[in-house]
Amino acid sequence: MTSSFSGDGAFGLLFLASSALPTGSFAWSQGLEAAATAGLFSGPKDLENYLNDVLMGSLAYFDLPLLNRAFLAATRKDEAALLDYSLWILAGRETRELFQAEKDMGRALGRLIKSLGPPAFWGGEDLGYLAALALLAATFFPELKPQDLAKAFAYGFLENQLAAASRLSLVSQTEARRIILALKDTVFDAVQKALSLPLAAIGSQLINLAIFSSRHETQEARLFRS
Repeated sequence: MTSSFSGDGAFGLLFLASSALPTGSFAWSQGLEAAATAGLFSGPKDLENYLNDVLMGSLAYFDLPLLNRAFLAATRKDEAALLDYSLWILAGRETRELFQAEKDMGRALGRLIKSLGPPAFWGGEDLGYLAALALLAATFFPELKPQDLAKAFAYGFLENQLAAASRLSLVSQTEARRIILALKDTVFDAVQKALSLPLAAIGSQLINLAIFSSRHETQEARLFRS
């Protein structure tokens, strides 16, 4: 199948980096609300340091290397490998909320993929979010390089986190823009680390984030589902 979107890498990068991808991502804070409730943030600098740690301790060692491998599998049209990576990603979500976020956003992205035109090797199985994103990128924007997809995902992650932080009144919109620019080099470092990471080294390094997320599951007053 030839994608009608092929041939415009810049457009693909913008599309995949959108914080609105997939629909419904605004409902999840990916543990940020739990960290805020625990009192981690006394100002914007604390939030910047937190996001720096998440980029280098979680995305660089788990999300990005598995996204890259899922993307390469989807590029080869290797459905079995893509499904294996999806299961690996889901197994690595340490709490019920983080697992459910991966599943729900994956389903939302799967609906988008099918509405654009099913890939030739799509088997109908539910994919987690990262695997579905890899499938979307490989199918409709095959000219993208792995590092481009990784940067797009990391940027979209930051956008979503800072949108959540704004809703939690942790930062203003102006402060959020400054934090994104301040973390540019961290994003590049995380991508470089992820793409060179051996399979045996993959795994999230942030135990406290899992602890905060598990506490959030029983938190009575909250804005987000994770």
